[in-house]
Amino acid sequence: ASQLLVGQVVAVTAANSGAQTTARGISTVHTLVGPLDAVDAATGQLQVMGQKVMALAHADLAGLSPGDWVRVGGYRRAGGDIAASRVEPWTARETALAQVRGPASSVLGKRLQVGNTPVDLSGLKLPLMPMAGQEVWVSGSWRGGVLQAQQLVAEPTRTGLGRVDRVVLEGFIQSVGARSFSLGGETLLLGEGAKI
Repeated sequence: ASQLLVGQVVAVTAANSGAQTTARGISTVHTLVGPLDAVDAATGQLQVMGQKVMALAHADLAGLSPGDWVRVGGYRRAGGDIAASRVEPWTARETALAQVRGPASSVLGKRLQVGNTPVDLSGLKLPLMPMAGQEVWVSGSWRGGVLQAQQLVAEPTRTGLGRVDRVVLEGFIQSVGARSFSLGGETLLLGEGAKI
């Protein structure tokens, strides 16, 4: 618990035993890791690898400048921008890889976009290309305004959960259908009698 920080987004695997729930594993989830394009501490607005981010805690931006690397934890809104619950400096940028997580769009050949971040997949051998709208996590080198992918995980939320009996997802609703909605990169079907 001492390694966790206020505002971090986490994924927790837990087990129930009677009235008690015990965490079996906790992972931090970063929506973005990479260099700042622009930052305005007064308004809480910043841009990371082309992604528009709004920091919920303006104090997180104190002392940051364009070019500094940050780790951003938060949720994507329906418009694609990120509501960041935590923005923290990332000083390990010499050895770290840039990362982006979100829905793939503009899939064309070996290139795609995740939000406003262009991604080049030419260095990867993938059995299948991601589909537009599918959630992806991409890690690689940030060069010339393009993320040169070294690793890609399709549907990281679903993959990370593994086999579970119950799940709790949190985030902003991305889209709404007659009997379904999209949340956190997953499409959820509403069962008969679902309470909203």
